[in-house]
Amino acid sequence: DVKPQNVLIDLQGRGKVTDFGIARSLEDGGLTAPGRVLGTTDYVSPEQALGKEVTEQSDVYSLGVVLYEMLTGEVPFKAESQVGVAMQHVKEPLPDVQRRRPEVSASLAAVLEHSTAKETANRYASVEEMVHDLEEVLAIEVARSGETSGEATNVLRALPDDTADFAPARLRNPRRWALTVLAVLLLAGGAVAYFATRTEKGAGTVTAPRAAGLAAVSLGAQAAKDYDPEGDEKESPEATRNAIDGNRTTNWDTESYEAELTALKEGVGLYVDAGSALKARRLDLTTATPGFTASVYAANEVPEDISGWSKVSEDAEITQDARIAVDTLDRSYRYYLLWITALGDNEKAEIQELTLRR
Repeated sequence: DVKPQNVLIDLQGRGKVTDFGIARSLEDGGLTAPGRVLGTTDYVSPEQALGKEVTEQSDVYSLGVVLYEMLTGEVPFKAESQVGVAMQHVKEPLPDVQRRRPEVSASLAAVLEHSTAKETANRYASVEEMVHDLEEVLAIEVARSGETSGEATNVLRALPDDTADFAPARLRNPRRWALTVLAVLLLAGGAVAYFATRTEKGAGTVTAPRAAGLAAVSLGAQAAKDYDPEGDEKESPEATRNAIDGNRTTNWDTESYEAELTALKEGVGLYVDAGSALKARRLDLTTATPGFTASVYAANEVPEDISGWSKVSEDAEITQDARIAVDTLDRSYRYYLLWITALGDNEKAEIQELTLRR
C-alpha cells in the first residue's frame, strides 16, 4: 500500500515502506471488496480500482502518484467521494506536472508519465526500472550546476502559498529540490528490497527483478541539427538545441506548411550526433502537436538526402509522449534522424524534447 502515510524516513534519510503485513493479508482476496475499495483511493492504480489482479506494477503507479504529490504539493485527483477519485485514476491521465510547475525537467516528467500509465503494458515493468530512470534524472539535475556543457541551471520556484503548509519540507527550498527525487529513490529502493524477497502466491520461488530501463545517450549542447535536403536546407536551425535541453517549455519546430508536406518534399527532420557509433534501441519524443507521422533513420556520415540513411524503425503516428522502438540490426550508428513525413492536422511539427536511448 504505497502512499506517504506508509513511508517512514529515519535520521539517516533512509526510506522505509510500512504496512506490508496488511498487503499480504489482502493478497489472496485482492484489495477490493464487493461494491467498495479498501483504504484511500488517492494513490490507487487503475487495475486495483477495477478489482483486477494487483502486481508490482500497481505499486509503481502508486509510487508515481506519490512523486506527483511531492513535486506539486497535492494529489492529482479530487472528487466528492473515494469512488469518484478511483474512477479518475481509471479514466483520466494525471494532470501535466509541468503545467503545475513548468520548471520540472522533461526527463523527470517523463519518468512520472511512464510510471503512471493507465495500461500496464505502457508502465514500468518493475520498480527497479523506475529507480534506474530516477537515478539517471538525479544525475542530470546534480550536473546542472552551470558547469556542464549545454545544461543550464534549472531552479524550481517555491510552491504556491496554499500548498506550502502541507508540502514536504524539502520541496519548500527550490535550491534543494533534487532531494525530492532522492527521497523517491529511497522509497523505491525499499520497494525493490521488498519485491526481491517476496514469494508469489503458489510459486514458492523468489521473483527476480526484470531488466532495468534503457539509458539515455548523453548528447552535447550542439548535437541536434535540422535536416531539410529537398528544401532550402534550413528547418529552424536556430532552435535545434531546444529539442535536447531538458526543458519542456522550449521547443524546435518545422516550418509551417499550408499544403500537404508530401506534396512538397519527401519529408523534413531533426537528427542528433551521438558522438560515437552506438546501437540505439529507442527514441523518445515529447510534442505539443501530436498526430504527425515520423520514423527513425541512422547513418555514420550525414547523407545528402534520405536515400543515404538506413531506416531503423517503423513509421509511427506520434503521440504527445511517444516512444519509437529502434532496431539497428546489431549495427552501430553515430547519427540518428527523426524523419517527419506527414503533419496530420497541424501546419507544423513541434518537438519539445527528444531523447535517444540505448
